[in-house]
Amino acid sequence: MIASFVRSNAASRIGFLKDFQRLNVALTRAKHVMICVGSASTLAGSTSLDLVTLIQHVHNKKCLFSADEVLQTC
Repeated sequence: MIASFVRSNAASRIGFLKDFQRLNVALTRAKHVMICVGSASTLAGSTSLDLVTLIQHVHNKKCLFSADEVLQTC
């Protein structure tokens, strides 16, 4: 599953993504693999502790990649 979190701004405003129920639905739909596309700096800088925790977890597992890293492998 590919989830799009395409909010990117200096103020780290994430709109409806800060709603835990919407985030929960988005993250629990994948059966085997989930790819999240978005601005890690915007999501990690948000006021949503859930998103901040998610970004930290993905970073700690070394599963956070920049667009440049992905494009270099193609």
